[in-house]
Amino acid sequence: ESARIAGAKTEQTLNNAMSSARALAWSFQSMKATNQANRPLADSMIIKTLNENPEFVGTWTLWEPNAFDKNDKEYANTTGYDSTGRYHPYWNRGSGSVKLEPLLDYEKPGAGDYYLLAKKSGKETVLEPYTYKISGKDTLITSVVVPITIADQFNGVAGIDLPLVSIQSDVDKIKPYDGSYAELISYEGEYVAKSKLNPNKKNSSDN
Repeated sequence: ESARIAGAKTEQTLNNAMSSARALAWSFQSMKATNQANRPLADSMIIKTLNENPEFVGTWTLWEPNAFDKNDKEYANTTGYDSTGRYHPYWNRGSGSVKLEPLLDYEKPGAGDYYLLAKKSGKETVLEPYTYKISGKDTLITSVVVPITIADQFNGVAGIDLPLVSIQSDVDKIKPYDGSYAELISYEGEYVAKSKLNPNKKNSSDN
């Protein structure tokens, strides 16, 4: 019962993140489809989503070259952009306050799976836990990603990042009886979090 309740809470957190990513994707898709793509306006929507959800560590979108507003060249190497100028703002609170950084390694298999998996499948994706550098610090996160498709053509994605440290905190609280512990394991069998045993007790109940 304790595991069921904790699992439901984690599921609610992921569902909230997915709903937020869908809302952003639909909004951006509508902006693009009606020829009203506007980066400052889209940024304000991303920031609002982050501010309203303190459990999120980052909110973002990433578009194919010139797919958002055909103004990539104008934004190349400006604040929050890399040399491509592609629209890929990563608004995050890794430093404690909300700031803008460009997304990294998005075209590299493995490191860029947060973008490439949804691009390849065309489906909503929840990533296995992975380490991503946020505000210069390696941070263990998971991402929920929603593809943006217009006229049956892939244009980009919208995503939400969740820090695994908050999930670890929840798992630490799962102790149905003295000396017990809980583990959260991903679909691929990776450990996401494991509650800490009482340091004053022998680990005799590890089974």
